[in-house]
Amino acid sequence: MMHSNFQSPTFYSLQRDENFIDGLPFADMREQMKTWDDTASIIADCDVIITSCTSIAHLSAAMGVPTWIVTPILPYYTWAVPGDTSRWYESVRLFRQEKYGEWEVTFSKIREELIDLAKNHKA
Repeated sequence: MMHSNFQSPTFYSLQRDENFIDGLPFADMREQMKTWDDTASIIADCDVIITSCTSIAHLSAAMGVPTWIVTPILPYYTWAVPGDTSRWYESVRLFRQEKYGEWEVTFSKIREELIDLAKNHKA
């Protein structure tokens, strides 16, 4: 998730279990996410949520927050319709895995879009 009301973008981790992004510039929000209301409040202050198919994806999308969802070759049925949008949520953009077992292209696209978003937000 990204929040950029400051001079430079700030990134937050909404990972509730083990924080696997140690060493990266993310603020760990586990302690602030005690309830769904807490989580929704954090999401509401974000410019974009980047996630896989998780409860966070559904909550942020239902709230109308721009939500980028990383989907595998064989996605969950909600994301199975071809394209990069969702029938279920207007705020979702899908980033699809293009080849089984390979994620580099998918995450490169997300990185490019995130850089563009940050640049445009600064302007």
